[in-house]
Amino acid sequence: MRILGANFFIAPALVDTPIGGYRLEYQVDNGLNLEERAIRIVIDGKFQAVDESDTPMDARCELSAEFIFNVEDLKQYMDGVDKNTGMNLMHPSLGATVMGIAFSTFRGIVFTRTQGTFKDPLILPIVNPRKFLEDINRH
Repeated sequence: MRILGANFFIAPALVDTPIGGYRLEYQVDNGLNLEERAIRIVIDGKFQAVDESDTPMDARCELSAEFIFNVEDLKQYMDGVDKNTGMNLMHPSLGATVMGIAFSTFRGIVFTRTQGTFKDPLILPIVNPRKFLEDINRH
C-alpha cells in the first residue's frame, strides 16, 4: 500500500467556521496481473466541505492510495473472460474481499490524515464492497 497523493486545503477565513458535512466522491481503478498473481486497486477520494445548508465551502481534501494484493493461485479465482474487452473476470467474492480490505484501509488513512486539518477527522461511511464495486462500475 502506498499513498499516491494527498492535498488538503482550507481557506484561512474558514479556520474558525463550523463545517456542516462533506460531499464525497470516489474513483476506483483496478488491474490484474495473473503471471505476478497480483491485484491492484487505486482509490481516489475527493471530499468537499459544506456548510449547514449544504453549500460548498472553500475547504477540501483529495487523497489517492494504491493497494497491491498478492494472491496465491490467482488463476483459480478467475470467472471467465469479458466478451467485449477480452479481459479476465475475477470471481465476485474475491473482488468484494479485496475491495473491502482496500476501502477499509482507505477509511483509516483518511481518518488519520485529516486529524487536525479540518475541525475533526473525516470519517468515511462503511460500505458494502459488492455494492460499492457495482456502483463504481456503473459510472
